[in-house]
Amino acid sequence: MSAGRHPVPTAICPSSKERRFCFPAVIRHINKFYWKTKKAPMPIIVRSCNGMSMDEIKAKVKEAGRPVLLKFSSERCAPCEDLKEKLAQYETDLQVNIFDLCRTRTASYVELWDKFYITAFPTIVLVDEDMNEMQSSEDSAGQAGPYRMSGSNIKKFDELIKRHKHLFE
Repeated sequence: MSAGRHPVPTAICPSSKERRFCFPAVIRHINKFYWKTKKAPMPIIVRSCNGMSMDEIKAKVKEAGRPVLLKFSSERCAPCEDLKEKLAQYETDLQVNIFDLCRTRTASYVELWDKFYITAFPTIVLVDEDMNEMQSSEDSAGQAGPYRMSGSNIKKFDELIKRHKHLFE
């Protein structure tokens, strides 16, 4: 090694178990998630459902094959934009699907607002494959918790995901 040159940091890559050259931030990220969970973190999947009919939305939810989160938002809503940015950065080791329903005046969206009693934006509702809102029940820790949240607080979203993680595994 030449004088004044620092050694290049290395890390064990979770997929191949080989030593690779990485930047320190990448090493911390890999080690944090791989050694604790043995799974690589994934960003959540946010699908836009703008312009879709009610039947198309139901088909997408059915196609997911697991409970999904419906996110009701509006274009000119500051908390909605804030939550959108936070969700883009949110990572988890669970398979979380979110369908984004941006506010329009089409009949299918008004029908959804009425069905799920949407009174504020943003609101996130957990629904099953048949588009029925899941009811509160006790989780594995014996605590009852809601299957919906309003507002842009990412901590509330994180609590919602962690409380009902058995639905996303």
